Amino acid sequence: MILPTNWSRKLREKHPGLIIGSRFRNDEYGKRHFDSNGQMLGDYEQGWERKLPGDITWLEGRDWDCVMTIPPNGWGYMKDWSGIYTKTTDDLLDMLVYSASLSGNFVLNFGPDGQGNMHPEEDRLAKEIGDWMKVNGEAIYGARHAGMTNSKLGYFTKKEDNLYLTIFNRPINNIVRISVPKTATEVPVTATLLANGQVLEVKHADLGIDLDKNTYYDIVVPHTFQTDRAFVIKMKVDSPKGKAEKLMDAKM
Repeated sequence: MILPTNWSRKLREKHPGLIIGSRFRNDEYGKRHFDSNGQMLGDYEQGWERKLPGDITWLEGRDWDCVMTIPPNGWGYMKDWSGIYTKTTDDLLDMLVYSASLSGNFVLNFGPDGQGNMHPEEDRLAKEIGDWMKVNGEAIYGARHAGMTNSKLGYFTKKEDNLYLTIFNRPINNIVRISVPKTATEVPVTATLLANGQVLEVKHADLGIDLDKNTYYDIVVPHTFQTDRAFVIKMKVDSPKGKAEKLMDAKM
């Protein structure tokens, strides 16, 4: 629904704490999401429809959400899913965690039929996503952008003094390497698996590479821990025990 600007003003008069998304109204020139002066309409950006920002800078500090379909562009009920690629549970979990890592909200569209029933595949996806969230939701609910160096392994989120890394690409050597600037005031000091609460070893790994402004913390995932889906490492962060700024003198 798109309401004229004065309607949203009237709604706020009745409900002062009302939060209005950018797709909820347009300006007098018919613009959506951003008005004719380039200013965002509403309180948070809803223009990320079937797309995701490339990184946190694209959002320019705004609250936002992504609205995503399961079939490529299927918003209503689609009886026949044959011949098209429909997003898998792993696809959707990746988008969900990525959105959370950029302090965003992920809205997943389901298209029920006239009796309110979803496609059987949507029921399956909803159950599998729900099962995953029961175990790993701590890394999503209330968590935001962590300000960490991007990882090839997955996505970081943060909540209070807890840092989470949701791993989609498990390293073959089971060593999860966390990169932090050498000047960082907070580094991982403890780690556990959200899946079972198992405590993991954390080791400082100063590689000693010239011009590298980062230092590293290695977390060892037990080879006995097996899962078919992304998993989460929960870390407590605290002040580093020592500074990794000066390499030892070269030895001959």
